[in-house]
Amino acid sequence: MMPLSEYEQRVLDQLERDLGTDPKLG
Repeated sequence: MMPLSEYEQRVLDQLERDLGTDPKLG
């Protein structure tokens, strides 16, 4: 996999914040 860009990393970080401990993520 290619390294994440700074933008992508921020998006993923925000998603994790929004989802919290979502059981659907397994």
